[in-house]
Amino acid sequence: MSAYFLEIFAGTARISAAAADLGLNVAPPIEIANSIAFDVTNKAVEKVLAAAIVAKRFWAIWFAPPCKFWSRARSTGNEKDIAKKTVVYVTLRLLKACIASGTYFAIENPWGSALWKFPAMERFLKDYTKIRIVFCAFGTPYQKATALYGNLPSLGSLARPCTCAAPHEHLQGSVRIIVDGSAKHFWKTELAGRYPPNFARAVARLLRDACPSTGNFHRFHDLLRQLGEACAVSVAMPALHCPRSYVCEWDGARMYYANSSRRRRQQFIRNRRRPMKRVSVKRLSKIRAEAAASKWKKAKRSASTWRAKCPCGIVQYFVKGKPEENKQAKPCRGCGKQRRVATTR
Repeated sequence: MSAYFLEIFAGTARISAAAADLGLNVAPPIEIANSIAFDVTNKAVEKVLAAAIVAKRFWAIWFAPPCKFWSRARSTGNEKDIAKKTVVYVTLRLLKACIASGTYFAIENPWGSALWKFPAMERFLKDYTKIRIVFCAFGTPYQKATALYGNLPSLGSLARPCTCAAPHEHLQGSVRIIVDGSAKHFWKTELAGRYPPNFARAVARLLRDACPSTGNFHRFHDLLRQLGEACAVSVAMPALHCPRSYVCEWDGARMYYANSSRRRRQQFIRNRRRPMKRVSVKRLSKIRAEAAASKWKKAKRSASTWRAKCPCGIVQYFVKGKPEENKQAKPCRGCGKQRRVATTR
């Protein structure tokens, strides 16, 4: 019997798509947005998945519970408490089924997620090492520190430090994106929930190295039939696609809200692209000394003089403490005309 890789709370299912591209046995990704037959909080769906896990139909399972329930970036009201508790308890029951059947598992959520502090989850994961990854190491303009737990072999190889020189874009505010001809607002945190393609491929390579030899590439259509019968609906295999290259989810947005960090990052990148002249250490010291002297002279002049601007555009400075002299008409050193100019600080 062939064993399969399963992704629960799959979202865009990029890990499943990347694993399928490498020829691995891939089960239908479980994501409620694709069909109600993929609603894990449904008791019938949970029963089908638990029975398949106990029967060892899966050799590895990737869990990514919705971070909107647990993220500190956006607050959730009390009405969300029941939903998030349901999600975490279903996840724990499936994780315990993985342990009982000897199935590899990995669970992912943001580094500061409150999921890791949930008492039952904290007790379950106390024997596993918390692995930190940052998505900027996989090509994103934002950092988004993420935590991984699990017993998947070589899971720690995904940990990579941040080596970015440019400032990161903050996951704050929202963007307006044109979808199907109409403008819609999305939170940046929601769009950043999609895995970067480079990260999905790194996980797929890790799965390929750990995968047992269980037959040729084949889609798990039996699970589709069982889930469809449990929910009394017809279910089709979701389309799997992992982009070849990374494009930021909000690059084509029409409007940005709270995007000062984006402007800083873009300005830094533009400045880095400009050609830079090589100068000697002696010349560099001279330039710095001249800049410091000019800054000191400007500060001294602004403290002891008035600033006046002629209509021709020439700026003149007059000494403070001589109001009668300053009120007289003076020749402009630019145009030479005698004119009385209004003085300002």
